[in-house]
Amino acid sequence: MVYIKGIRGLNLEKDMLSRFSIYNLDYINGAIIGEAYLTDCILVDQEFNEELKKINPIVYAKSNHTATYAWKLEKIKKYKHPIYMKGKLGLWNYEE
Repeated sequence: MVYIKGIRGLNLEKDMLSRFSIYNLDYINGAIIGEAYLTDCILVDQEFNEELKKINPIVYAKSNHTATYAWKLEKIKKYKHPIYMKGKLGLWNYEE
């Protein structure tokens, strides 16, 4: 099990943002917004992708990304106050 902290990058995908508006989320760029345990990495094949579309067509039906893997997260905790910082591409260690 890997403990991860979530960070949102500086790039804003405006076409994706509108689909999440029903969830009333604040979109914060360039900040650590929470933490979770990464418990699995799942191959997203055509069958799994179709199941995702059935579960939440608003989020998954018009995806413009080629999904190959999905992360299963547990013990998700959203921070009340984001930690602003410059991140890196990929996975990396955060030193407080």
